Amino acid sequence: MSRVYGLEQGQNGTKHINIMLPTNGTPVNAVASQGTLTMDTQPTVGNTMTIGTTIYTFTTDGTAATAGEIDVGADVADAKTLVVAAINGTDGINVAHPLVTAAAFVGDDCVITAKVKGVSGDLIATTETFTAVTNVFDAATLGTTTVGVDGTVGQAGEKKIDDSYEYTALDDNDIFDANWVRAAHATY
Repeated sequence: MSRVYGLEQGQNGTKHINIMLPTNGTPVNAVASQGTLTMDTQPTVGNTMTIGTTIYTFTTDGTAATAGEIDVGADVADAKTLVVAAINGTDGINVAHPLVTAAAFVGDDCVITAKVKGVSGDLIATTETFTAVTNVFDAATLGTTTVGVDGTVGQAGEKKIDDSYEYTALDDNDIFDANWVRAAHATY
């Protein structure tokens, strides 16, 4: 079949032309919601923290045996490691949290990140009942450390343009994706 200007003969080219010609706009890639857990004091037995609907209860060091339990640890440094391992499901007791991941503590702060990008992560509950008032989440839901952002919907190859950049969707992009790339306008 012969091609005329990149289209197969018989095609009207509407879909193809719409993708090839840039439209005005600045697309955005989806961003995952994040919140921060601050823990500067070793938790006490019976303290809890809830992420989404998963409740984690702190138990006497060395006794955590069922899902949802975290040892208080030998000290605060040990407790921090155990919290991250429980949320990520690497402690041999808990399964990975279905909605979030936990980064290693940096100082006293652990960033909790929604697994699915977009504003829906801003609705994931983060609450606690720590005895130490300084052991806290930064808000009642994710989205305070980093606000979730829905991505701009687009088809693979679609182009958009603004005053500074031309954007191309490398693959189909829905509100949870990050497939837009940009190139700065050049001067000739």
